[in-house]
Amino acid sequence: MSEEETEKLVKSFYNHLKQEKGLSEETASEHAHNISFFAVHYLRGYEEKSLLEVTCMDIKDYLGNWYIRKVWNSSKSDVRPILVAFK
Repeated sequence: MSEEETEKLVKSFYNHLKQEKGLSEETASEHAHNISFFAVHYLRGYEEKSLLEVTCMDIKDYLGNWYIRKVWNSSKSDVRPILVAFK
């Protein structure tokens, strides 16, 4: 999946959160950022998958392993807000 296609999906996700779910701009933006980070840094860099191909195991590996090891200054408490974005 190209960077442009990923951006379109993330923007669509953001719009869905604001319009359909009624989330504030700040909350929708935070969730969209978390998904974008996942897509750009994990999926493209390690799994070579698109957002449309993500499985539960991908999310589990990302949050339970990759994120804590690879993201500087991260901790287990950082995982919960990211997990909410995947709901």
